[in-house]
Amino acid sequence: MYKGYVQSMKAHGVPFGNYAFCRFVSINDAKKEAQDFWARGDKGALFWVADVEVKTMGDMRAGTQAFIDELRRLGAKKVGLYVGHHMYASFGAVNIEADFVWIPRYGGKKPTYSCDMWQYTETGHVEGIGKCD
Repeated sequence: MYKGYVQSMKAHGVPFGNYAFCRFVSINDAKKEAQDFWARGDKGALFWVADVEVKTMGDMRAGTQAFIDELRRLGAKKVGLYVGHHMYASFGAVNIEADFVWIPRYGGKKPTYSCDMWQYTETGHVEGIGKCD
């Protein structure tokens, strides 16, 4: 499915990014997860996103930073952080160095943290794709 979407976007000149739901349990695991993400992701992506919404290790800030830094080392030019509003403070997200921050917070409540993108709904729809958040 992913490869088909990428092929179509490239054919129509639509910019795209790559997104990974992170589940690392250590610094080394975060680096390995980033390497696997890089290996399977299309290098034509405009940006790469690390989604950290679940506490999977003691220091989520350090793990997330290791993931982002490894993607940059591998060649990613723009790496963003997607972090749930409810986890932002406990993950130390304010201290994560990412190129942009994307926070989901539904119900019309703006994020209380600084971010570049606010995902305000999970009930969107895109013609030709279907349900999107």
